[in-house]
Amino acid sequence: SVHSEPKHILYGQEGRLRMLRGCSQVSNAVKVTMGPKGRVVLIDQVFGNPQITKDGYTVAKAIHLEDRVENVGCAIAKSAAERTNFEVGDGTSASMILACGILEEGCRALAGGVNPGNLNKGVQFAVNEVVKELDRMTIKISRKDKLLLQVATIAANGDTSVGNLVSFVLRRIGAESFVSVVKDRKLTETEVEFAKGYCLEQGAASPYFLTDPGNKLELINPFVLIVDDKVEEVEQLGQFLVHAASKGRPLFILAKTLESKVLTYLTVNSSMRRVKVCPVIYKAEEAIGVLENLEVLTKAVVVSKRRGTPLHSAGVNCLGEIKRVSVRADKTILIRDNKRNETLEFYIKRLRQRQKEVGFEGNTAVSYTHLRAHETSLHLVCRLLLEKKKKKKK
Repeated sequence: SVHSEPKHILYGQEGRLRMLRGCSQVSNAVKVTMGPKGRVVLIDQVFGNPQITKDGYTVAKAIHLEDRVENVGCAIAKSAAERTNFEVGDGTSASMILACGILEEGCRALAGGVNPGNLNKGVQFAVNEVVKELDRMTIKISRKDKLLLQVATIAANGDTSVGNLVSFVLRRIGAESFVSVVKDRKLTETEVEFAKGYCLEQGAASPYFLTDPGNKLELINPFVLIVDDKVEEVEQLGQFLVHAASKGRPLFILAKTLESKVLTYLTVNSSMRRVKVCPVIYKAEEAIGVLENLEVLTKAVVVSKRRGTPLHSAGVNCLGEIKRVSVRADKTILIRDNKRNETLEFYIKRLRQRQKEVGFEGNTAVSYTHLRAHETSLHLVCRLLLEKKKKKKK
C-alpha cells in the first residue's frame, strides 16, 4: 500500500514565524538585484554551468528551502512574482519584496492582538488607495516621447545600446505590441526581426514535424483547421486530410489536445509526404483569445461541441486559410497577405475599445487581459489572450 508523507501541523506564532523566515530569505536574495544599479546573482545548477542573472524572478524560481514550513513562505513570495510576471511582465522583484513586507507587518500585527478579519480589510483598503494614487501619478508615454528611450534604457539595466534598440522597436510597432527577446549564441551581435503576422507561443506538437532546414517547418498557403476539442480518432481528421491532398495544399491544425495514436498517424503521414501537415496544441487558459483571433485572421470556423459544431459532423467548409505558417519548436507565426480585411479592422478596433474599458478591481477573482499585436504592412493583427471582465455593480 502507498502511504502519504506525514504532515507537520503548526499553530499561531510558531508557524507564522517559520513561514516568514522563508519569505524573508527570498526577499533578501532578490532585493540586491533591484534597479539599474542592482547586483548580479550567481545560481548553481544541477546540470551545466552556473547561471549569472540580474532578474529577480529567475533568482526566486531557483530557491527551494530544506525546511518545509519555510518553503511555504518562499512559495508565497514566488506566487506574487508569477502573477506579476503573467499580468505585467516586469516588476517581479518589487512584488516579492512588497509581499514579504506585507506578510511581516501582518504577522507583527497579529502578534499584537489585531483581529485577522479587520487586518485583511485594512490591507485591501490600503492596496486600493495605493493603486488609485499610482494611477494618478502615471505618465502616459507616446511613441515619439523622449521618455521612451529613458525607460527602455533603465529596463535594460543602463545599457544604452539595448535601450536604443528597444525604443526603436516600440516606436515602430507601438507600445501595445508584442516584443520577444531571444538569446541566440550563433549571433555575433544583437539583431531585430519583425514578425509580420500573428505569433503563437506554442510550437509543433512533435519535433518530427520540423523537417525543414533550421529545425522548422514552412507551410505555404495552407488550409487551417481549428479544433476546440480533443481529437480522439484518426477518422475525425480524414476528410480534412483528403481535401488538403486533393488541392495539393498543406494542412495546419490547431487543437486543444491530440490522442497519442492521432499524433503518431500524423507524424507517419508527414514523414511519408502524403500531406504536408503540422499540428500545434494551444494552452487551454489562452483559448478565449487565441481561437477568436485566429477565427478572424484565417476566416476559419472553430470546430467545437460547445459551439454546436462537433468534429465528427464538421465539414471542409470549416477550414480557413492563411498565406504562410512558420512552425518552430517553441513558437508558431501565421503570416497573412496584405489585402484589406474590413472584418479584421473592425475586430482590432473592438479589441482596443475593450482594452480601455477593462480594469482591475482589488482582489476580485477575474481573468486577465493581454492585448498584443504584430505589425503588418497595412494592419495590426491583435492578440487577446484572456478577457478580463469587470463585475457588474448590483
